[in-house]
Amino acid sequence: MKKKHFYAAVILLLFLAIGIQPAFAVRYIPSDTTIGDWDVDDRIYTLTTNVSEGLEIVQSNLTFNGNDKVVSGSGQAGILLEGRTGITAKNVTVSGFVEGISLRFSNGCTVTGNTVSTCGYGIWLAGSCNNTVTGNTVNSSSEAGIWIQSDSDENTLSGNTVTGVSITGGIGIYIQLCIDNTLSSNTVSNYKDGIKLSHSYSNIDRGNTLTTNNISNNYWGIHLYSSNYNTLTGNNVSDNAGGIWLENSSFNSLEKNKVTGKGNIGTGIYLDPSNNNTVKDNYISLHVKGIKILYSSGNQIYNNNFINNTNTPQAEVVGGTGNLFNLGDPTEGGEGGNYWSDWSGSGPYVIVLDVVQDEFPWAVQDGWLDTIPPIISCPGNTVIVGPDGVPVDDERIQTFLNGASATDNCDPEPTITNNAPDVFPPGDTVVTFTATDAAGNSSSCSSTVTVVDTEGNLRIIPSIINREGRLEKILAVIRFPEGTTEEDIDIGQPLILYPGDSLNGIEATSQRIVTWYMWGTLRVSVFASFSKDEVTADVPDGLAEMMVIGRFDDSADGEYFYGFDNVWIISWDW
Repeated sequence: MKKKHFYAAVILLLFLAIGIQPAFAVRYIPSDTTIGDWDVDDRIYTLTTNVSEGLEIVQSNLTFNGNDKVVSGSGQAGILLEGRTGITAKNVTVSGFVEGISLRFSNGCTVTGNTVSTCGYGIWLAGSCNNTVTGNTVNSSSEAGIWIQSDSDENTLSGNTVTGVSITGGIGIYIQLCIDNTLSSNTVSNYKDGIKLSHSYSNIDRGNTLTTNNISNNYWGIHLYSSNYNTLTGNNVSDNAGGIWLENSSFNSLEKNKVTGKGNIGTGIYLDPSNNNTVKDNYISLHVKGIKILYSSGNQIYNNNFINNTNTPQAEVVGGTGNLFNLGDPTEGGEGGNYWSDWSGSGPYVIVLDVVQDEFPWAVQDGWLDTIPPIISCPGNTVIVGPDGVPVDDERIQTFLNGASATDNCDPEPTITNNAPDVFPPGDTVVTFTATDAAGNSSSCSSTVTVVDTEGNLRIIPSIINREGRLEKILAVIRFPEGTTEEDIDIGQPLILYPGDSLNGIEATSQRIVTWYMWGTLRVSVFASFSKDEVTADVPDGLAEMMVIGRFDDSADGEYFYGFDNVWIISWDW
């Protein structure tokens, strides 16, 4: 016999020994038609008057409609189902009994829309499986609002509101010696334990599930005692003295719960001692400690938000081994650590110096949920003169590299890196900039640095350019050093003129190569025409430096030549 079945048998024997088992009710449904109507064909019993005695439903597969009437008394059970199946009990108010609505060894029943008040146990299931308890209001139950006990498995509790007498005693919803129950969207307040699981041993496939429950103003919000393989997800545990307490409970999963305290009291999540639990993606705030781990081992605590818990560090670990506060570097495919509101912003988050620390804390709240990459902007392409190449620490290169910027939806300061070489050689070098946010998302863009290294003699004609004059074209003549041949020049690539400080290059509208002999030596020049209006558009009046660059052909590795000249820009209307 399994241990939990043994416990259940002992409890039932105790009931028999102290005389609780016989006749809980004095009115029997559906045979008693003095207090209600029985529709035999539709199998619906409708209560027609208030009753001051308990009721027992003695047939299966019927609907008991309380019809908003009141069943009150001081006996053992207000509504009793024993050994029944397929019962729906609804719309009744029960008060004053030891057990408000009691299901014993009853399966496949529904308890819905009822109000139970001032009973020791509001709704009690013992040895009952596959039942649905939904939309009930249970208040002022001194022992337990809803008690699921002794092999009551695979029940669903949803949308119930359970309010106790005092946070010094009682349990809101109590799951004892049971597995595979689902508790969802229940509201529980004013008990010592809002929801408690006790001795609910299970395997990995049969644990109880607590999801989207609202648990507030209790001493402990959720308490697991000697209960394994349960799942707590999406619960709102707020304004309790302590949040979630795992006591001798292992292999449980706590995920996406919001655990907020009253400020400067209690612990958000407490493992004491409990092993091999997963605490992930929870929001934990406003406690003395966000999480406390005592003599527990093998727990994984990562991707949680620890915000404004009073004591620094916001986690405490005493004893135990193998408790992990991160699952690897997120930039290398790991899950990362946690967000700590008091993290310095650099290095690990230290919990126990040289022993326990979060190696990969997140810089932003919910960083692990961020899937949107940063938006990156690259600097414009740039041209730099450097006869032998330009080192990366050159001021002009640094200005170019620092021209990249990025914004992100979560990370206020995404990291920007680039693949710039140590030395930019003559010709084109494409630099790729990459912006990476705290969640490891990245985006890239590229810009080109052109290093020109062969200087020619440049002459701009005319040397005085009148904006208002009739001249429409500017002529640039570059004469190359001895040894340059016509074949060296890529005349199909337009020459570019950079006027003054403008970074916007202007393409030649026409160009040609001119060759001649000087003292028996072949000399080469390039003649190129540019639009006067384009040349002068971004240049103020006065002396302006002009740079013209062009490209050698592929036989010279695509390197560039350049030349400088100074001209006057004037505005003179004839």
